[in-house]
Amino acid sequence: MSVRATYYLVSSLNWFANVVPMAVSVLLAQSRGLSLSQVGMYGAVYTLTIVLLELPSGALADTFGRKRTYLLACVLALLAKVLFLSAFDLTGFVLYSLLWGTSRALSSGALDAWFIDALQEREPGAALQPALAAAGSYNLIGLAAGTVTGALLPGLFAWLPSGGAAVLTPLSVTVVASSVMQAAVIALTALLVRDPRPASERLALRAGLAAVRTVVRDATVLTRASRPLRLLLAGECLVGIALMTSETLWQPFFAGLLHDARPSAAQPGVTGLVGALLGTTAAADARVLGFVLGGSFAMGVFGNVMATRLTRFLKGRDALAAGLLQLLQATAFGLLARQTGLAGATALFWLTYVARSGWSSPHLALFNAAVPAARRSVMLSVLSLAGFAGSFLGSLVLTPLAQATSIAAAWGVCAGVLALGVTLYLALDRLARAAPRSDGHRAGPAATSQESA
Repeated sequence: MSVRATYYLVSSLNWFANVVPMAVSVLLAQSRGLSLSQVGMYGAVYTLTIVLLELPSGALADTFGRKRTYLLACVLALLAKVLFLSAFDLTGFVLYSLLWGTSRALSSGALDAWFIDALQEREPGAALQPALAAAGSYNLIGLAAGTVTGALLPGLFAWLPSGGAAVLTPLSVTVVASSVMQAAVIALTALLVRDPRPASERLALRAGLAAVRTVVRDATVLTRASRPLRLLLAGECLVGIALMTSETLWQPFFAGLLHDARPSAAQPGVTGLVGALLGTTAAADARVLGFVLGGSFAMGVFGNVMATRLTRFLKGRDALAAGLLQLLQATAFGLLARQTGLAGATALFWLTYVARSGWSSPHLALFNAAVPAARRSVMLSVLSLAGFAGSFLGSLVLTPLAQATSIAAAWGVCAGVLALGVTLYLALDRLARAAPRSDGHRAGPAATSQESA
């Protein structure tokens, strides 16, 4: 199997496995007694774990091997899902967050770095942006399929108990399905992924541990020396704020719209709302939520196609393309915050995914062009660290803001944060156009990546 096919299959199936419970995960936690603030709390623990482990895990991938690191991450992900299935209080969900965060930190950048290096080895000179956009599209197809699967499962198991101390409920069967698919990802990774680096380049365990400090130091020096890298990391952080706020709050937001659309319904609080959704309308509401989220991932595929065409239209100006798509995302969030109807809110929620998915490939192309291959895993971990730092900030600030005021208010803040990020990409575009090559042409992102502030 080719490098592209292997990466697209393993990566998309992994996202499929992870997203199966996503449409109902917050509602599942609330059905087990957690408040919205507590959901934000264990979400913050998850992101903090990633922040603390991101750089060391990236260094481990560069020293021990990307395949082995990714396999370890998948095994920990499977264990985390089993723990999530049995969690019934905040302590259990915090323990799940610690294990899941460790898994995500280990997986961050490992498979991606393997793909980029293997692709460049087998296809020298291959353009990164189209390859990354194609990967994003396959991942989004996996996400959409996983979401639809997760939305349909509660209806198929509606005969299970829906509350109390039951481990298996209509909502929790999505976690069981996710665990089964995660086991399949482990098997496929073991069988199909071939780390292109020769065995002599992989360090022994003791030498690898000693090398981690050097790798992290090199990553720090590289980041400090490059203004474009710092701008890209700042952009990643701002998108991380919006992404966490979107992922945490979309379920109660749309559940509230569904509840308000029932004229005869009372107006309960958050707990009462979840109780209503777990009643006779549980399967129907799960399907609606799955349709909303699955549609957003499907729209993300269009975002990747749009990004490729936009970048081509702009003659390879990836920074300008990323900035325009960032502006579109900010506009979509600002309008979403004002919606009170299901149809309009769904369309704008989908538009946030179109814009964010489109933004991703030119953003990643800029970043990968600016880092050396030998430090790609750890630098992708630095990028992921910036995103999760934003997610942590969003969990700490915007989730409590939503609890105290409204979800619309939190999403309005997201719009402002994203609009601020547009200026970063305009600065990157100016840097790329201002730096001349020795042959008289303007430099691309790789040529400007070492420009100091």
